[in-house]
Amino acid sequence: MDKNKQNNKCVIGVISDTHGFLRPSVLKAFADVEHILHVGDLDTPRIIAELESIAPVTAVRGNMDHGTWALDFPEQTSLNMAGWDIQMMHIPPEVQAGETKPRAIVIHGHTHTPREEWVDGTLVLNPGSAGPKRSHRVPTVARLHLTEDQAEVEFIELN
Repeated sequence: MDKNKQNNKCVIGVISDTHGFLRPSVLKAFADVEHILHVGDLDTPRIIAELESIAPVTAVRGNMDHGTWALDFPEQTSLNMAGWDIQMMHIPPEVQAGETKPRAIVIHGHTHTPREEWVDGTLVLNPGSAGPKRSHRVPTVARLHLTEDQAEVEFIELN
């Protein structure tokens, strides 16, 4: 039996802004995840095929995803994992206190900057950019550890 399932824990890989480039270190960082969420700017559908060699993938389209292949991916989507309502989109939304709900997670990309922010009971998460290195930012992904009672984020710097 899967160790994570035994402990009633779900581990999800979260990635964004690959821009056509998937580092081998991503495969290592996500080796034991149950699902991968890609929040846009794939630049090529090949990225999804590579990630699917690790785990099932749910992806949304980013502002740099163009062409007929990109129409296979919605601009935003919602799913439920380990009892948490997860909303995925590329462009960061306005998340304000009083408009949130407990046990909800909003995941976005676009800014290339890692973000873990709790607004009331909602986690707002950006895994950073996993694609080609730009300026001073270190490429990153996130691992989201979910249990029925809590959500924990682990950022991983990629080499």
